[in-house]
Amino acid sequence: DGGFEWEYQLSNGRWVKSYNQNTREGGRVGIRFDVTTLKDQQAELEASNAEMKKAIEMRDATERRFADIANISKDWFWEQDSDSRFTYLSEGFERVTGIPAKELIGKTRAEFFHNDEVAKASGDWEWLADRMAARKPFEEFIYSLSTRIHDKSTLRLSGMPYHDSKGVFAGYRGVGSDVTVLADALEKAEASDRAKSEFLSVMTHELRTPLTVILGFNALLARPDILRPVSALRDYLENQTKDPETALSLYDKVAREIASYSQRIDSSGQHLLTIINDILDLSAIETGDLKISPEEVEVGMAVETVIEELGVLAQDKGIELLHETHSEKVLVDGVRFKQILINLVGNALKFTKEGHIRVTSQEVDGEVVISVEDTGCGIPEELHETVFDRFKQVGSADTRSQGGVGLGLAIVKKLVEIHGGTVGVSSTLGQGATFTVRLPAAEVEGARQITAA
Repeated sequence: DGGFEWEYQLSNGRWVKSYNQNTREGGRVGIRFDVTTLKDQQAELEASNAEMKKAIEMRDATERRFADIANISKDWFWEQDSDSRFTYLSEGFERVTGIPAKELIGKTRAEFFHNDEVAKASGDWEWLADRMAARKPFEEFIYSLSTRIHDKSTLRLSGMPYHDSKGVFAGYRGVGSDVTVLADALEKAEASDRAKSEFLSVMTHELRTPLTVILGFNALLARPDILRPVSALRDYLENQTKDPETALSLYDKVAREIASYSQRIDSSGQHLLTIINDILDLSAIETGDLKISPEEVEVGMAVETVIEELGVLAQDKGIELLHETHSEKVLVDGVRFKQILINLVGNALKFTKEGHIRVTSQEVDGEVVISVEDTGCGIPEELHETVFDRFKQVGSADTRSQGGVGLGLAIVKKLVEIHGGTVGVSSTLGQGATFTVRLPAAEVEGARQITAA
């Protein structure tokens, strides 16, 4: 059929390549080459190619894995050259901060942060600079940054130096993370610890003062002979000449003295009882042990009762108590609803030196909205969200001078929420505050208006 070529292996393992061609005379001519070395080289090349292909596939898989993680993670990867200028930032940085990576490429951190006072003031940048100048790795470097998503984000960086093929320092590579949630949680925990310490300090003061009063006056009552009115009465009765009117006058002085001690002991005892009840109530609420018995309660009647009970205290301070309610009804535990009102009105009285306190109610979209407005010292705006927290007090000095342990509003919030409602506050410092409670309305029939001053 003409010329052909083929390869075959000899029994000794060597390879031969055969070239064959027909001649015009009808014969065949051929030439044989020993291609063993060529076959070995070809085998080595194929093996090398296979290894290279496998390495390329592994590299591609690693790059895809890196890209997938970078694309979905809130963490990000970064790289800087030997001059500390960014050469790479993964997409996670923009997802966390809203800042495109291209705005940092070619810049150092110092150049990018030079107008960000939050960033400059938050991290120990000198320590980081010294660390990087010494070509040492670093971990858990924490700083804050003003981002385009949040006013303040807390970020964490780790990095290590890398070198080129000749061993020359080429820059830093590392990873960054958004730890704002953790930082906020830590800050809240630390604030809670401070609040608890403040609470214990105030609690110690609040318990020690009435106990000192009780024990002090009880010690006097235990030794009536040292009381001046008692001593005067005894001296008079020991005289030979006695006048009934004088004796009665001296007796009245003794009675008044003892009665004043009793009133002070009672007042201190009531104060202690209020503190203990607050602590027990809050504990029962938080452990789920507080039992409520819902019933239909007319808001106006409950408000009138509270105004009447606190009227004397308001009158003593020269504060006018006003209320305007209608025939709204709520389905609540009557005792706990009264406790909510007493805590809110009592809190307003505590921080109001002059003016008035007004309690109003109205039904809006199936809810009864109850507002307690005062003309007191007001609450700073930054405390509006935390004023209902446990152990939180509007102002330590003011609260301590007015008495109280900072649990009243926390109890109000818990009780309102148990009844399916909400409570909030609006206030301007120095211009009073308004606490607003929203509770689900019960069915009502008819309407009547109650206005009292």
